[in-house]
Amino acid sequence: MDFVRPFTFLFEDKDWLSKSLIGVLVALAGILILPLPILAGYMVALVRNVMRGDERLPSWDNIGQMWVDGLALWVATFVYSLPFFLLPAVIMLPAVFAGGLAPDEVADALGLAGLALTFLALLLWAAVFLFVGPALALTYARTGSFGALFRVGQVLALIRRCLGTFLALMVYALVVGLVIGVLNSILSLIPCIGWLLSLGVGFYVTVVIGHIYGQAARQCPA
Repeated sequence: MDFVRPFTFLFEDKDWLSKSLIGVLVALAGILILPLPILAGYMVALVRNVMRGDERLPSWDNIGQMWVDGLALWVATFVYSLPFFLLPAVIMLPAVFAGGLAPDEVADALGLAGLALTFLALLLWAAVFLFVGPALALTYARTGSFGALFRVGQVLALIRRCLGTFLALMVYALVVGLVIGVLNSILSLIPCIGWLLSLGVGFYVTVVIGHIYGQAARQCPA
């Protein structure tokens, strides 16, 4: 995979500026009105383009389909994220219950043990999800099927077949996230327009991730 190309390809599209401005407006609408899954759907459209060898930014003439695609990906991501929310309760509740019946010293020790186990479990799940998230995006981009997102065996089989690719995607996402986090911190210091520039950065990240996912989809056997 070409890890530099996702940062530069969009400027080769003659309509990149107008398409990007619409993307920023969509992101703005998501803040002012309600969270919109359209940008996630736009990323799916870009993945499909890159899979076919077409590196132009998708046009915005099918926003309805982008909304549907983005919502499907959002719902699947939420379902796969449920362990992230349930693990703390599963681990902490027995510790709290046992601590209520034990002396103070034992209760404190159980509480600390519960917190440590919760942290380790969440850390493990976060690491797992760095693989699952891209696999869901690739699966949906290829199939367009909401049901395919919940065929867990097939999603895991895709990860196993292309483990090296998904490891590269994980590292790539961490590095991009770190760089963008620093950049947004700098932009937040700019009065009045810093938040608007951050929206532009957010759309740019969507494009970068969509391109690298498209490369991964092209590289991994279906």
